[in-house]
Formats: sequence, structure tokens, C-alpha cells
Amino acid sequence: MPSRKILFSEECDLAAAALGGYELIDPSLEAAWDALMRNPYEFPFIESDWFSGRYIVTKPIGSIPSLCWWFVIQSGDITIVHVEAYLDY
Repeated sequence: MPSRKILFSEECDLAAAALGGYELIDPSLEAAWDALMRNPYEFPFIESDWFSGRYIVTKPIGSIPSLCWWFVIQSGDITIVHVEAYLDY
């Protein structure tokens, strides 16, 4: 497995706290963790004038709603920059 770091930005820390904290929401990311470590480039990519990055949409688990985790890849390492509840309309 590639050796890469996965970091969480301060913005993500604040967003996670608003959702109940990492202890509550981290289980939603566990299903994607291996894929994130192996090949983060396989996740969908979005680019606009204001932001470019990739995202993971998780399934709801118990009281945790579906979440959208936004991340960027820099020199092979991953920084998760934001997390929010995912509303599928």
C-alpha cells in the first residue's frame, strides 16, 4: 500500500465539530479509507473558479447522515478540507 499521510484541515475540524465531532462521524469515512489510501485519484474531481478537489459521499450509518468529505491531494498526501451533511435532492 502506498505510504501517504491523511491530514484534516482546521476548517474540516470546525465542520466536524458542528456535525457532532470526529468521534461521531469518523465511522462514515471508514468504508472509504482503504480506497483513499490506495488511490485517491479515483474519487470524483470537481474544478471551478473557486475550488478544485475531490470528494467522497458516504452512506448514512445509524444516527450519522450521509456526509460529503472534500479533499485535496498535494505531493501524494491527502488533506481533508471540509465535511458536510449530504442532501440528495
